[in-house]
This record gives sequence, C-alpha cells and structure tokens, in this order.
Amino acid sequence: MDEAAAEAEAATMSMVRRAIPNASSLDEANQIVRGNWLQAIEQHHQQHSGNSMIRDILDIGCSVGVSTRYLADNFPSAKVTVSIDFNLHKSPFMGLDLSPYFLAVAQYNEKYSTPRKNPIRWIHANGESTGLASKSFDLVSIAYVVWFVV
Repeated sequence: MDEAAAEAEAATMSMVRRAIPNASSLDEANQIVRGNWLQAIEQHHQQHSGNSMIRDILDIGCSVGVSTRYLADNFPSAKVTVSIDFNLHKSPFMGLDLSPYFLAVAQYNEKYSTPRKNPIRWIHANGESTGLASKSFDLVSIAYVVWFVV
C-alpha cells in the first residue's frame, strides 16, 4: 500500500491540530474544524436551496474518507458514494478520489466502523472528469483538495 495513504489520516489530524492550537485535544480540534465546515455547508444550503432535502452527496477528493464520514454522519438520510465501480451509483452518498490507495484505506475504515443506514460508496475517478451525470447530486464537496504554497 502507498505510504501516503497509510499516513493520510494522521496528516489530516496534524493539520487540524495546527489549525486549532488552543484545543484541549485532537478530538476537540477536529470537531471544531469539521463542525465549522459542516455549519457553513448547512447555512449555504438553507440560504440557497429553497429548503430542498439533501439526498445525494458526492465528496470529490475524499482521500481516506475523513470528511466523507463527517458528511455521512451529518446528513444521515442522504446517500454518500465514493465507489471504485461506476455501476454502484445506487447510493446517494459518494466519495471520489484519484488514488486507489486512499480509497482502499477509506473502504477499510468504513468496513470496521459502525454500520450506516446508507453506506458510503467509493469511486476511483478523476475529479475533473468523473463520468457521473450532471446535476445528479444535491451536495458536492471538494474539501481540502487544493493546496498551494506562497
């Protein structure tokens, strides 16, 4: 397995801890960062959706699925998919990543977590050309994908 995939969750937690240095624990820092992100999504949805329900979610650049799992937990009635087989697009919640190694870690973590009403589907694809139908998701997340150094 690719070393980056094996270390991705630890790197994510390190980033979260640096972002919230005054948090008393890593869990608290993660809850603050993810909570703020989810709150922003909910506020935007309330302001611009006409109160439509979120049924299908796509998480592009899902890495090992940390943000994907937060989306699935926050929108339990939605289907989240991140699948290695486009024929599996029967679930409304999807995570998509270009790295098969990251997806393998995401699938492993999901397999050994608490079962969900709507399991996450994992897709191996390029986020710039997913092959998925236009307008087929109520929410598309591209969290922590673009990084640059100034």
